[in-house]
Formats: sequence, C-alpha cells, structure tokens
Amino acid sequence: VENEYGCFIDSEPTEIIAIGIDEEYLSPYTVYPNPARTYFEIQGNKPFTSVEIRSLNGALIDLILAEEQTIYSIEGLNPGIYLIYIFDADGNRFLQKLIKN
Repeated sequence: VENEYGCFIDSEPTEIIAIGIDEEYLSPYTVYPNPARTYFEIQGNKPFTSVEIRSLNGALIDLILAEEQTIYSIEGLNPGIYLIYIFDADGNRFLQKLIKN
C-alpha cells in the first residue's frame, strides 16, 4: 500500500535488533602512547605471548615473542597507521591500531 508521499506502507511488523560488541570480545590490552614516535608499550590485565605489527593492507612487518617484554621499538617504521595484533596464551587475537608519527 502506498501513502500520499509515495512511500510504501508494510503492514508486517519489523524486528529491530541491537548490535554492538560483546564485552567478552573487547581487548584486555592498551597500546600507548598513541600516536607514538619511537616506541609503544602494551599494558593489560592478562599475559600475552606474541605481538604482530602489520600494515593496513595486512602485510606482516614484525613478529615479536613477548618474553616479558612490553615496550617495542618502532623507530624503523615510516609514519602511518599500523595494526597491532596481540595474542594471548589461549590463542585469542586482539587488535589495536597504532599511529606512528
């Protein structure tokens, strides 16, 4: 059925579903400083096993085993936006974005 404005009126009810990010999928890690110039640090409430630095197109730039290290040098990277993947001991992967000045 069309109304006087040319819009079709659907007599069937529409179900609206709220979407969002479930808290269990939020990253337990923070990358800072962000933006960064020479290094970044990872802080979190659970241990992690490795860190990947990737370009925005997904190319692997560096793979670092954590080994109690939380500060990572980025002096050799060009300015831009990078993806930081943090892996925990359970095999979960968490994404953080990093801006390199």
